[in-house]
Amino acid sequence: MKKVLAMSFKTGMGKSMRVTLEDPKDDITPEEVEEAMELIIAKDVFNVEGGVAEIAGANITTTETQQIVFG
Repeated sequence: MKKVLAMSFKTGMGKSMRVTLEDPKDDITPEEVEEAMELIIAKDVFNVEGGVAEIAGANITTTETQQIVFG
């Protein structure tokens, strides 16, 4: 099973930006995700026109791949 944390932001130019991280810890809390996103905004770590300005949302997607065996 594969898990991906996707954090969505709005830039200062009104555009959308998303950062994805594979395999977030199983017990990650909404508070921890929000804190990390606020840190990304405060530190301005990405070279994005207008800077990363605000949190737009976040989600964790879990996918499971099942191989199909023929014959």
